Amino acid sequence: MQTPHLGASTIEAQIGVAVDVAYGVIDALEGRPVMTAVNMAPIPKSVATVIQPYFKLAERMGTVGIYLADGPIKSVEVEYTGALAETETQALTTAFLKGLLNPILQESVNFVNAPGIAKKRNLEVKEVKANKPGYFTTAINVKIATAKGAHKIEGTLFDGKQPKIVQIDQYHVDFNPEGYLLLAPHVNKPNMIGQMATILGSAGININGMQVGSTPKSDTNIMAIAVGDDIPNDIMLQLRGVEGIIDVKLINCEG
Repeated sequence: MQTPHLGASTIEAQIGVAVDVAYGVIDALEGRPVMTAVNMAPIPKSVATVIQPYFKLAERMGTVGIYLADGPIKSVEVEYTGALAETETQALTTAFLKGLLNPILQESVNFVNAPGIAKKRNLEVKEVKANKPGYFTTAINVKIATAKGAHKIEGTLFDGKQPKIVQIDQYHVDFNPEGYLLLAPHVNKPNMIGQMATILGSAGININGMQVGSTPKSDTNIMAIAVGDDIPNDIMLQLRGVEGIIDVKLINCEG
């Protein structure tokens, strides 16, 4: 185990270092970046106080993004608004890259190597700070570009601690990026939800939650269905075969 260098041998200094090490171990075990790690840029406490609650959101947005992408990703743009626009956010962008790359690579992607792996894969990464007014005071907006098009994801925190995805492409949604999630854009007509639920129920797949997004002036909509486990390929084919379903993607939000 490596510990911060002891700048003094006083009892107070040793207690302070011990507390820092304990917090660092907790952060590492819970999948957050260690603020004082020797092999990554240190994060000042004033910055950490602002960005710490957003690490899980940023990483889960990356994971959702890689499942949405249609083919290899050419570039990503991560925009920060509100309080995040006023502070250093490189560590949050790294968390996003970790979530984006981990599901598709055999090697483990972490907070130290994520930027280097992105660069090695010629992935263009751009950070933007914006003070534009929006529905949410502080949010993270991501644009993911592939050769076939682009996807947009917006996320924020509810009550200052609960990660929420609030927009997928043109659709306004409201779901927790947890566990397995079915995303199904579809024609906006009756019985779409019923047909999907019937297929899942007949296959013995439990629906933990469901939310239907919305978009102004459109004849399409999107379902976000939380399910308890992975879904076999034959059931996915049945879901995609429902008339009016545009696409179905199963996302493991936890990578």
